[in-house]
Amino acid sequence: KMRSQAWGYWLPEPALIIGPSDPVRAARYLGNWLRIRESWCAALGEELSRSRTFEVKCFKNQEWRDYLNVSEKAIEEMLNEDVKRRGTKLIVEHFQELFAVPSILQMSVPTSWLSEDLSSVPEHRRTFLKQQMMWELAELGFYRELTEIDLYMTTLQDSAHHDPGLRAALVAAIFPSDRTFPMWEFPASTKGLEAEDIWDRVPHLEALRQLMGDWPSVPPEIKSSGPLDSATPTSRIQDIEKRMANFYCEAFLEASGRPPILPRRLPRC
Repeated sequence: KMRSQAWGYWLPEPALIIGPSDPVRAARYLGNWLRIRESWCAALGEELSRSRTFEVKCFKNQEWRDYLNVSEKAIEEMLNEDVKRRGTKLIVEHFQELFAVPSILQMSVPTSWLSEDLSSVPEHRRTFLKQQMMWELAELGFYRELTEIDLYMTTLQDSAHHDPGLRAALVAAIFPSDRTFPMWEFPASTKGLEAEDIWDRVPHLEALRQLMGDWPSVPPEIKSSGPLDSATPTSRIQDIEKRMANFYCEAFLEASGRPPILPRRLPRC
């Protein structure tokens, strides 16, 4: 049974940002995400580490869309208490208070992405860089949502499973050790759960299996399968991988009332 009140989104869905067909609006959406990217990721990280006392909110899809489409005109309408800008007002004012700025538009939009100047790259390269941005956003969303669903699931269990430090370490082990959020350089090779070679995925799949092992209603085929390692038959690894993917999506949907943000394969030129 799904929750009557769906969870919000800690990060915008990648599909929201790449959705607009109008090039002006598409550029605005992307620019407004990049405007807050580093500061918002820092705030999310500080909240998880308990080093931030200010509440970091999550938002509905429509509220993220309102922010991504924010402009000078939208801010003016918001200040004039335009009814249609109530969603814009909620999220913009949260960002302004969180980042201690009088106007969100005073935060500059980066002109580069991972050291590449966005104004001078050819169009085909710009398209690839946008794919990198959306790949990172999917990773960020998956990391945060995995943390949240684990917190929710282990809270339902006995307190022995609910050690924030231990849970954070288990989640971190699912990702490559050199993965940072946000990224400062693009990965040179596929790693983690999205690795193309199944044997490169095995240690991260095992970390995910261990994490899920403490969740209620985890299928016995996952919980009691024994560790996945280099001696595990390929067919068994593939079976457990598929079962975990299905269970994660179903468990997240049931707990949150909405589908999860899932990781993507690393884009290549």
